[in-house]
Amino acid sequence: MAVVLATPMPACADEIVLAPSTSWTLDATPSGCALRRSFGAGSPPVFLEMQRFAPGDGFQLIASGDELNWIKPGIRLYVKYGSLPHHDEPVSFKSGETAREDRRPIPTIFATSSLGDEDSEEGGEEGGAEVTPRMEAQVSEITLQRPGKSVILKTGPLDKPFAVMRQCTDALLKTWGLDPAVQNSLSRRAVPINIRRWAWAIKYPTVAAMGGEQARVNFRMLVGADGSPTDCTVLRSYNDRSFDAVACRSLMKVARFEPALDAAGKPVPSFYSNAIVWSTS
Repeated sequence: MAVVLATPMPACADEIVLAPSTSWTLDATPSGCALRRSFGAGSPPVFLEMQRFAPGDGFQLIASGDELNWIKPGIRLYVKYGSLPHHDEPVSFKSGETAREDRRPIPTIFATSSLGDEDSEEGGEEGGAEVTPRMEAQVSEITLQRPGKSVILKTGPLDKPFAVMRQCTDALLKTWGLDPAVQNSLSRRAVPINIRRWAWAIKYPTVAAMGGEQARVNFRMLVGADGSPTDCTVLRSYNDRSFDAVACRSLMKVARFEPALDAAGKPVPSFYSNAIVWSTS
């Protein structure tokens, strides 16, 4: 595991503060639940999406806009949620461009994030430290920052938007044949066994590697009470389809878990979601 030493962030010489230009919307699909909002008066405005593919505290963060054109591969990017702790180290992210309708490509970043402690190597997109509604209510802005530069999105308190998101992800559980009451009271989630071995098993598609292609694939696995995966689904990807095929085929062969435990400590079927990132850097 790479260790990055955090250094105090200096005051930003170039700071952009953006007020919301739309209300929050929730997009519920069979693959996940996404909170979306736009910020600023630009054309186009800065777009923010926080998407969960399963219940938990973690989410995929997507932000796009011309104001983010300084976010390039290799920089130290920090994502801060109000004054909450646990966000003093740079995040791992993928940068690129997305097209909105008939507009030109817009600078975009993708990252896995959480309001809680993200230093959880095997926690998946469920997140690290438990996030409470009180913590969510304390966050009224999200800051994307590097030394000397920052963009602040004035989101307003996040407790009500995230409460709606939880209702949506509970509904997802039912479509997977899982009981929300059981899953929300687990004494232990499904825990990956030897997740480092997974990285060795998930190969870079040969043609894509030769072309220097990068990719990010979000996936969900259903996990039996014995800790074996019973299903793998690619939920969202930003790449050639060859990466999607490699992801689930490899995971079904190599992934094993310590099974989830219900409130009484009994092994029960559950789920695990995360993202695979292929990078040439």
